[in-house]
Amino acid sequence: MGFIRYYQKGCDVKLVDKQRSLLMKLINVILLLASKMKLASISNFMSGYVTTIGKSIYSTPVWTPDMRAKPIVVHELAHVEQWSFKYAMKYIFSPKFRLRAESISIQAEMLCFPENFRNYSQLEARALRLYNYGIQVYPAMKELRERQKEVESGTPILAAQKVFVKFKGWKSEYPNAV
Repeated sequence: MGFIRYYQKGCDVKLVDKQRSLLMKLINVILLLASKMKLASISNFMSGYVTTIGKSIYSTPVWTPDMRAKPIVVHELAHVEQWSFKYAMKYIFSPKFRLRAESISIQAEMLCFPENFRNYSQLEARALRLYNYGIQVYPAMKELRERQKEVESGTPILAAQKVFVKFKGWKSEYPNAV
């Protein structure tokens, strides 16, 4: 059983083909205009980003409920756990909030895939990827180090913890699926 299908047992997560979604096409046009005006730097939104709104994960058709757990899957499921209308508004309009939201989803990855966060350069690579989200590298590194300390002390943020608990349950029930 794939991790998303397992996750769907307790959470009504939907996978939506981003290429067929009118909402995603509209967001793409807005982001292209914002990029031209130097307000954003996302030029490959439709193919280079997975987007979560509520319990819907907008992705490419290769995402299926039966796919194996991957860091990006864990990351997006953490966004599902965080989502509310207030969250969405703050995510869109506040780079500081966006950084926190992304760092919590990255913390879920840290919990599920600790081998991807063993050294400074791996953490730095994740911080650099947040630049396209309008987040500067130094604040991103600071926030990610804080999330890493929480993982090490056993006090992760609730949304990351929820995904990790389900990940451990899935690994326990389906050890050959990992």
